[in-house]
Amino acid sequence: MRAWFPQFELCDRRFCATPRLGQRTRAHSYWRGRLQPFQADSDSGLVVANMFARRTVRVYGDGFLEATGTDLAPYRVSGAAQLLTPYTIEVVTYAPPALPRIFALEPRLDSRTFPRVEHLNRDDSGARANPEHHVLRSRPDCDLCIVAPQDNVWSWESKDIAELIGYTAVWLGAYAAVRWGGVPEWPLPHAPHAVERRMLEIPFGAMCPCGSGYSYGLCCRPRDDVFWRSSPHKWTLGAGQVGSGTGVLVPFPSSDVLRAQAAPANSPLV
Repeated sequence: MRAWFPQFELCDRRFCATPRLGQRTRAHSYWRGRLQPFQADSDSGLVVANMFARRTVRVYGDGFLEATGTDLAPYRVSGAAQLLTPYTIEVVTYAPPALPRIFALEPRLDSRTFPRVEHLNRDDSGARANPEHHVLRSRPDCDLCIVAPQDNVWSWESKDIAELIGYTAVWLGAYAAVRWGGVPEWPLPHAPHAVERRMLEIPFGAMCPCGSGYSYGLCCRPRDDVFWRSSPHKWTLGAGQVGSGTGVLVPFPSSDVLRAQAAPANSPLV
């Protein structure tokens, strides 16, 4: 990884965010470095246009983003000084098949500093809460949702940590464009985070979104089902509204009914 991102250094476990969540055990290594997605000479509007168009974005060693598709109309991005903010991140790796986790340390991005920020790996069932966080308030309480494990974008078999850091630079560029650049919506693909969306949209055998490396049905799906049944607001998405971000109140169904709703007509349950 140092060949691509020489500013990243291995750091001591005592000074790192060390969550133990879900199926994961003690972390193996901790890398810390700085990424700056946009710089003074960045064409941020064209980079954001490439994100919306799902075009490749080139990432340099310092995290600088460059658009590859120059035939697109640049997106209107304001020139706020905060757009040029560098981010100090920490990459925590675990034994495969568990996926690494990435934390934004400075400026800190978590559910306490930005409670309404989407695309963070906070679980509303509370199962991912770190018991140390009530004491260590200086540590982030959740990591960045860089990739969705169920989409198989990144895995130990085919990728390396350097590529995951490249994805992180793109995520930080999208975040800066939305928060500081006036872009009204998230320019990258959306992953389901709410329990009801996970149960509807993630197949039973897909990789669990917690990043443990196990299938969703054998990892967090039973816990999601218990949490959903105990929730005072038992609602789900109506037919034809999966992915639309809007919901309708319906009678609370069982897991089998939810799986049937998520599956296409005349097909086996997923």
